Amino acid sequence: MVLLFFLPGLVFNTCIVHARNINGTAEATLVIGHVSIQKKNMADTRWLHKGDLIMPGDRVLTKKNARIEIRLPDNSILRFDGKTTFTLESAFFNKRTNERKIKTILVVGKVWAHVTKCSNGMGYFNISTSHAVVNASSSVFRMDIYRDLPAEIKVYKGDVAVRNREEMMIRQTHKSVVKEPAPQVPNPSKQKDWTHHVSSMHQMVIWKDGLATKPFRFSAKSDSNRWIMWNRKLDEKISNQ
Repeated sequence: MVLLFFLPGLVFNTCIVHARNINGTAEATLVIGHVSIQKKNMADTRWLHKGDLIMPGDRVLTKKNARIEIRLPDNSILRFDGKTTFTLESAFFNKRTNERKIKTILVVGKVWAHVTKCSNGMGYFNISTSHAVVNASSSVFRMDIYRDLPAEIKVYKGDVAVRNREEMMIRQTHKSVVKEPAPQVPNPSKQKDWTHHVSSMHQMVIWKDGLATKPFRFSAKSDSNRWIMWNRKLDEKISNQ
């Protein structure tokens, strides 16, 4: 069995506009299985296909065993596993100033993020949940969030800033109950108002009530499953472009 690890020389694409992207939207660059989209202010859903554009306010739902990759205007990549629900809140990128304002809300499920580096650092790239916000630049990380389990964030390259939410969002219901073992973690801090910087090969866990662990190391050797290996292979293709 061959284990794949991230190499220190992993290359990040810079903030450039992808040829297919229209600023303010994301493009579905890979769709596996059944993925549906609910357009903003619309009650009905339709199937999402490769090449479709996702607008701010659109909600995307992946069925069991489905996956989707989206490319954002700054050339960042987000991938979502099966039984995931997310909403694209904003996807603004100014190619002249390199300012970006990109925000995605992860309601439930798994996301893998490959975030590009912007030269001036203006704006933000956020992935938020009902109880935390991750701000990233030039980093590779993943987040798992389920209805009945704490959220887990693992960083593979670069670093991210994680803070608790000042306001609690209305929690969305999700019919699928994902049965996965609870992570083995240190005792959480009792402080509910916090910000942590999570560096490469570190993780943290956040409970629904806002309590969270401080960042702690994890082993790449033990951190391996089909979802992770799939993302690593796709990230290697990005590095070789």
